Amino acid sequence: MKYLFFLITAVLIVACTPKTSEIITPVELENDQGAADQGMPKHPIGEGKMVYLTKCSNCHYGKNVESYTAKQWEKILPQMIENANLNEEEEANIRAYIEWE
Repeated sequence: MKYLFFLITAVLIVACTPKTSEIITPVELENDQGAADQGMPKHPIGEGKMVYLTKCSNCHYGKNVESYTAKQWEKILPQMIENANLNEEEEANIRAYIEWE
C-alpha cells in the first residue's frame, strides 16, 4: 500500500510541475514564416542579432557583443564583415545590433 501511495504521489508531482519554456535556435527562427508572411517589416536590430548568431558565433562561440568596446568594434567590424562575406543589408543590420547593444 505504501508503494502505491508513493507512486500516485510521484505521478501527481510530475504532472503538476510547471513546464519549461522551449528554447528556439537561430535556425528555427530563420525557418519561422511568421512576420515575413504577414508583410511586416523586420527590425534591423533583430535581424542583426540573427546575423551575429548565425554567422559570427560560428567562429566566436561564447563571445558576446559586450565583450568589446565601441572603439574596439570600429577596428574589428570592417575585417569581420569581409571575412564573413556579409552583404550590405547584413552589414547594416549587424552594425545596428552592435550599436544597440
